[in-house]
Amino acid sequence: MKKFLIAHGLPGSGKTTLFKRLVSEKLQKKEEAEYLNLDSTYDCSIKKLEKRLRDAVFTANYERSYDDSIWFSYKPEKATVYVDCLCLTNNDLANLIYTLVNRYHCMLHDSSYKFTIIDFDDNRELCIKNDMIRSFANPTRSAKSTIETCIFEPVDVEKIKAVASAKIANSLDIECDILVESKHREIWNAYKADSAERTRAYVYSAANQVGFCVKGNFLYGEPWITGGTEWSYDGHERSVGGDKPCEFDEFDKLLTILYPAIPFLTYKGIRADCCEIEDYKVNDYYASYNKSHWSCDLDKLTDALVKFELF
Repeated sequence: MKKFLIAHGLPGSGKTTLFKRLVSEKLQKKEEAEYLNLDSTYDCSIKKLEKRLRDAVFTANYERSYDDSIWFSYKPEKATVYVDCLCLTNNDLANLIYTLVNRYHCMLHDSSYKFTIIDFDDNRELCIKNDMIRSFANPTRSAKSTIETCIFEPVDVEKIKAVASAKIANSLDIECDILVESKHREIWNAYKADSAERTRAYVYSAANQVGFCVKGNFLYGEPWITGGTEWSYDGHERSVGGDKPCEFDEFDKLLTILYPAIPFLTYKGIRADCCEIEDYKVNDYYASYNKSHWSCDLDKLTDALVKFELF
């Protein structure tokens, strides 16, 4: 049985934060998981969903080829799929289920599917408050108007299953078993969180805007080559020299957003505690490279900002 978790909540509910944490925890336990981010725009027509699914698959494949991303599984037939999108009505959810069955049936030829809808509260006032944190680093990401005016229907499991099943039977001409269930989830309340948790929300919000790459609790800078070996078609080898180390501009941009007036000595101390250079290898058919990049532990940065009362 192929399993899916689908987020159903207003912007600012905490959908993305929850799903990325769940996927990270699952893969750290050596279990298979796949994170599909379809949240590019509020349009859940089947045509738009199909395009966003294709884009998500391309992104997943790019991440796999570039690095060992924690967000994607290497065994899609075994993976639980976490679907992050803005599906706010029962018809939107039915369209999404139809589109997912269409994609995964073509890939895996599975005939049994389980969809668990994670149903967040309809608390628009709290979502607007949380959205202020999410859009802190980039005000253009604010979804305040959408939260205030969009239609947000309570989950009707029977209706979703009936509409999705009818679409599948009429359009795909396949037989499959669909199980749809709903689980309630409370919205994270930023104003009930302690200062460290609020600071962490601001830190991660800002990091996702300025980082070359944010994975798990780390912000990474641009990589550089420290050496390596390349092979030609006739078997000859040549050594590759190292590049000049990159500056950790991403960390500086992050601190500028969070605390633009930070004293220089405090900045140096925080950077020494939170940042380090990591070395790693990259191999392919024609070459083997030694590379390095800067990394910042965002949880340590949060602790430092709270410790120095900078936020």
